[in-house]
Amino acid sequence: MIPEFIKSDFYKNVVTLIGGTGVAQIIPIAISPVLTRIYSPDEFGLLAFYASFVAIIGVVATGRYEMAILIPDSLRKAKNLAAFSFLIVGVVAALSFIILALFGNIILDFLGFGEFTLLSFLIPAGILLIASFQVFIYLLNRIKNYKGIATAKITRSFGGSGFQLLFGYTGLTTYGLIIGKLIGDVLSTIYGWWLTQKAERLKRIPLIWLDMKKESWMYREFPKVNAPHALTNTSSSNLPNILLAAFFSPAIAGFYSLSHRVCFAPITLISSSVQQVYSRSLTEKHNDEKNIHTFTVSVFKQLAIIGIIPFGILLIFAPDLFELIFGENWREAGVYSQILTPFLFLVFVISPLTYVPLLLNRQRKAFLIDIIYLVLRVLALGAGLWLGSVIIAIIAFSAVGVLVQIYLLFWILSLTKSTR
Repeated sequence: MIPEFIKSDFYKNVVTLIGGTGVAQIIPIAISPVLTRIYSPDEFGLLAFYASFVAIIGVVATGRYEMAILIPDSLRKAKNLAAFSFLIVGVVAALSFIILALFGNIILDFLGFGEFTLLSFLIPAGILLIASFQVFIYLLNRIKNYKGIATAKITRSFGGSGFQLLFGYTGLTTYGLIIGKLIGDVLSTIYGWWLTQKAERLKRIPLIWLDMKKESWMYREFPKVNAPHALTNTSSSNLPNILLAAFFSPAIAGFYSLSHRVCFAPITLISSSVQQVYSRSLTEKHNDEKNIHTFTVSVFKQLAIIGIIPFGILLIFAPDLFELIFGENWREAGVYSQILTPFLFLVFVISPLTYVPLLLNRQRKAFLIDIIYLVLRVLALGAGLWLGSVIIAIIAFSAVGVLVQIYLLFWILSLTKSTR
């Protein structure tokens, strides 16, 4: 007999998103053994550097207004808020282009990538696409088009991976991984735009500048508090790719990036899909003054049960698995994965719950936690650099992550209790 919670709309929507995210994750993972035999660790390191740079700026390129699209009490307000987000994205992308056109060589030289001048043009394009895609995802979430979200993610993955393979086989390996990813972002962003354009509920709503200004003012705490919070959070997650490449070598960053790419597959497969639905369900329960603590604990327990087996396998067999699947040159990436497994498991079970401080307007403390987290992570990587050991750097990095995630869990659960 199927448990009742499995039959609920919440889990049906989660399964829909898991299906789309699953396919989107399986595609790059499936072709990774091919890519690792076409592209070198240095070229993977270049991709990691680009993707990290884009992620750090892209996460705040909307002013984080897309996070508020779920909150307004009418779809008219939500659409005008989304439109305002797109305006900010355009401004940030244009400013990024101007800054990198003028000072890109200096910045890239400082970080050890001075010979890759094309990055000055590719990074602004990546920022524009990744930020726009996020706005479309939240707008689709608002109208409960979960199939559209799933298909958009598949489009991005399939397009990006396909062109990475194509460029690799034609010998365009230096920028092949980056441009392939960029094309996937283009395709998925266009698809997201098309889905919102054909949605009847959205088509009937006019865009009014006064409404856009009103909604942007209503949710002004998002750029003021949540954006810096997101910046520090994303920076701490992506710093290893940049610092390992700049201070050790692009190849080391390549090992770490493959480890990150493979090990975060189960996290993004389930955890991010749960978060999409959890955030909306939690908002509805909170607005209806229902108990959100029991609901949150239930989601946490389900994720913990799901994660035990895959992360247990990773903890024991990661180096051998990486060598077998990706080639003997990539065993070191498996060692990094083994070290990071306890931290990754906690991220998997806790990350969907991080919407709670946002909903309950506890963003300031969450921001303070992330600032401390960022500082500790930099110190952890710095310790490894000072000692000349990338292994020590990753061990310290993982240990800091474990401690902070445990603190986050207890804090978030205490917040949900306080609403009862």
